[in-house]
Amino acid sequence: MIVAWIKAKERAYLFRMREDYAYKYSAAMAFEGYKKQIQEQDPEFRFYHLLKNGF
Repeated sequence: MIVAWIKAKERAYLFRMREDYAYKYSAAMAFEGYKKQIQEQDPEFRFYHLLKNGF
């Protein structure tokens, strides 16, 4: 009975971890997409980025 409880707890933990990383992955992909879209649409953004981060 204890083993089943431990396995159920472990399974719930792994499920939460999978959900958390899926959210982080989708947020990162959205950020990269937005960044790419801005760079393609606004040529001044590249200039600003170069000034901010150095050549």
